[in-house]
Order: sequence, then structure tokens, then C-alpha cells
Amino acid sequence: MIVYSTVFLFSIIIGPLLDVLFLKNRKTSRLLACILCFSALFLVSVFKDNVVGIDTEQYLIAYNEIANAEFPVFSYKGFEPGFVFVASLISHLGMSFKWFQCFIYLLCYTCFGIFAYFFSKNISLFAASFLGIGLFFSGLSALRQFCAVALVCLALVALYKSKNSFIGLFLFTVIVLLSITFHKSAILAFAFAPLWKFRWTWPRVALMASLTVLVMLFGNQIYRFAISMFSVHTSYLPTEQGVGMLSVVYLLLALGCSFCLLSNELFDYLNKYLFSIKLFASLDSMPPRRNRYTLSRSDEIETATFIGPAFLAAAIQAFSSASTIVPRLTWFFLPAVCVLISNVPSVERVKKIRRPLAWLFILCFALFFIYTIYLDPSINIYPYEFNFAF
Repeated sequence: MIVYSTVFLFSIIIGPLLDVLFLKNRKTSRLLACILCFSALFLVSVFKDNVVGIDTEQYLIAYNEIANAEFPVFSYKGFEPGFVFVASLISHLGMSFKWFQCFIYLLCYTCFGIFAYFFSKNISLFAASFLGIGLFFSGLSALRQFCAVALVCLALVALYKSKNSFIGLFLFTVIVLLSITFHKSAILAFAFAPLWKFRWTWPRVALMASLTVLVMLFGNQIYRFAISMFSVHTSYLPTEQGVGMLSVVYLLLALGCSFCLLSNELFDYLNKYLFSIKLFASLDSMPPRRNRYTLSRSDEIETATFIGPAFLAAAIQAFSSASTIVPRLTWFFLPAVCVLISNVPSVERVKKIRRPLAWLFILCFALFFIYTIYLDPSINIYPYEFNFAF
């Protein structure tokens, strides 16, 4: 618990501390915050013992068996070929499983760091949400899918940040195809493509929220109908009913972030179509008061593109009571949720409650962080044990 708590507190403190040290150079402080935060996560991930993480020992056995096979190896017990080839290459270079973990985690946290640097305006809050929402703990066990999620984040940087739209879409496609060679579920990342440069408005938010609620209400029935129609193996179907609490949390987060990012559009819509209230007009006419922590309008529009993934995470998580495997698919959308959470306190309209809102997020993630460590035995991350042997 001490190790996890130290990493969480370090992630929270390092961002504001660097902002003070580099008061006039925001880019430098954000870059250093990314490097230090994700380096800390990298070190904790690499130097864990093989008993930490429910799948770690299975990956150790697989790595040793791949190492004993003739190079190159592309197939192993249903593992994806990209992951198997990397394991084969590193093992045939004479490196141990610890070195293999080092390479995988270096690749993953480099991708996550690049993603956070380009999209998040508050690195500490991004790191806190990354830890609290469970992505970090997922990486301690599910190496293949964690690596696929990281590559998808890199693909999103290429998609959203490329000056040439065609090149950006091409790079996105190539990187997503590469991620699929690490875990087949990465094919879901193509859901980001229709959302690229998608203009979110309140009617569209309302429609998406309504569809998400319908999935939450009837998701189990839909899932079981699909399973019966296609005669899929159903050993992962538990008997309990209901909607996972995380699905409700993601939905509320998506709606709250939508309000903060699209409040101008909401007030315009209310004024135009429903009723005219002077309060809305006065809010719209407020003069902007920008500072170094405030998102520009273009930044708000870019951040709003991640509203869709937040709704998708809520919809997919709604299947948690129908299958224990399906909720893992939300991992591909959770980095986008982390961006939303980290950027919302920087929105102009919440400037008066910016710090309390950020600390509220941090407190919620801290509680969920503690809950995951102590009360979720399915991931086997507590107690943490070190292993420095290479």
C-alpha cells in the first residue's frame, strides 16, 4: 500500500510543484511532469514481483516457452502474433522476462506520456485519474491489452495532431492495425475515426445519453440475445443482473464534462428553442478572463471530441453484469475519459470553482484507488512486492 500511495501522492504533487518552478514556461513544466509521472509508474510496474498481477506468472511461463522455441515465433496458444514476436525477439537476444517487461512498459508509458502531453492541460490530474480509474492496475496484469491501449493512444495523437488529415488518418490506421497484433480487441479503436472532428452539440449529447441509458437498461438482454443467436460460448455469463456502478459514473462524467465544455451552446439552445432568460444572455456576454491555466476555445472544442468515447465507455461498461470480459473493452476509451477529467477544471466557465473541482476529482479517484487495492481480489495487486533481479 505504501508503494501505491507514494506513486499517487507523487503524481498529484509533481505537477503543481513544477508549475511553480517553471512559472514562465508552461510547456517545460508539462513535459517534465509527464516524464516524471509516467517514469514513476514505469518503475513500479517493472520492479514488481511476478506474484503481483493475476496474469503475470502466466506471462512468465509463456515467455519461457516462447524462448525455447525456434526463432522467429508468431503463434503461441491464442496470443496475438505481434506480442509473441516481440517476446520471441527479446528472448532470443538472451534477455530475461524482466527485460521483456521493461521493454513493454517503456513502450506503454511512452505512448501514454505522449498522449497526456498533447491532450491534457493538467498532467497531475490526468495521472491521478489514470491511477484512480484503474488503468495502472490493469497494466500490472494484462500486458497484451495494456500495450494495445497504449498504442491506440499514440494512434489518437497521430489522428488529432497531424496537420494533414489524410496523413493523420493513415498513421492512425497503421498504428491501430499494429495494436491489433498485440490484442484483437484493439479493433474497437476504429470507433474513434467517426468521432474525429465530430462537432458535439447539446441535441447530439442528449441523443447519445439517451442511447446510453437504453443500453444500460436493456444491455443484458441484448447481450444474451446476441450470444444465443450466434451460439457463442457462454461460460463468462454470470447469473446476477443489474447495471455496473461504473457505467453510471462514466455517464455522469460524460454529461458533466459536456456541460462544462458546451455550456455556451446549451445556453444558446435554451434561448433559441425553449425560453429566454436574461441569466443565460448575461452569462454568454461575460468578458473572457484568460490565464495560463485556462483552455482556449479551440482547446475546448478539441477536448469535446472525447465526449463520445466517454459515452461509449459508459455503454460498454453497462454489460458488466452480463459478462466479466466485456468491461475490459472500456480500457480503450478510458484515456479519453482521463483527458476530459483533467481538462474540465481548466474550462473558463468553472474558473471560480477550478481548484475545489480538481480536488474533488482527486478525492474521488483516491477513494476508488484504495477500493481497488483492498477490495478487488480479481487483479491480485496487494500486497506489492519488489523484485530487482534481471
